[in-house]
Amino acid sequence: MKTKKKAQGGAMSCLECGAHLRTERRPYRYRFKGGLSVTLENATVMGCPVCGAESVAIHAPARLHRAVAEAVVRKASRLAASEVAFLRHHLDMTGEQMARHLGVSKTSVSRWETGREPIGQVPDRLLRTLVLLQDWRARPDLGLFARLGSTAKPSHIKVKLQGEDWKAAA
Repeated sequence: MKTKKKAQGGAMSCLECGAHLRTERRPYRYRFKGGLSVTLENATVMGCPVCGAESVAIHAPARLHRAVAEAVVRKASRLAASEVAFLRHHLDMTGEQMARHLGVSKTSVSRWETGREPIGQVPDRLLRTLVLLQDWRARPDLGLFARLGSTAKPSHIKVKLQGEDWKAAA
């Protein structure tokens, strides 16, 4: 939904129908590039009471991506297709670059991201390590690698805005 700020009082109006938007803090389901769906807790959601359109204000998007990446790499099961794609985008890599870093073919990366083939245990661990090395704030739990399961299943990720930063929610 597109919004515009009105001159008087700073009230936002819906570009779809022109009605005044209502703003509230609540959980919001957000979809990232690559298909990963995350619940943003305590998000600022603007909704139109007339046409039903809504949007979310993303505070500190780089921090949000880092918090989601941290939650994904700390999960106990193998990475699902949407999570592999999200982490590749988070690392700002092409499929070819990620393949080179993980020592696999570009075709393998494509199959993992489309769900045609699950990511192997070794590439899964290497991908998580790349993310942890990039996002030094994540403080890696290397014991996580020993606990990884053998099946890939998507998990429900929740992140919460706390003050000025996004944190992985329990």
